[in-house]
Amino acid sequence: HRDLHSFPTRRSSDLSLRAALAAGGSLSRHPFARTAWTRRGRRAVLFVAGSQFEMALSEARLLASAEKIEGTRFAALGEQAQVAALELAAAGCYVVQKRKTRR
Repeated sequence: HRDLHSFPTRRSSDLSLRAALAAGGSLSRHPFARTAWTRRGRRAVLFVAGSQFEMALSEARLLASAEKIEGTRFAALGEQAQVAALELAAAGCYVVQKRKTRR
């Protein structure tokens, strides 16, 4: 059997998305992705494409309303909101826009 600790805790696609965002990229919401959120006590639940994610109220508001999330804004999100955004990117609800380099 394999040692469970030998498996990565994050998918490699998550790591490459995080790297693109850290390098100045952004997440753009797909035009057909619909979002909603509701308050749950002091927190909120974000609903997107049949999935739901619990997170801080301010972060649910941001992810539900922003058409574009810059890498610096992504980095300031809490872990639950970052994981939600990465899962939604993997599902096609967000598209990663890499920073354009000038020549």
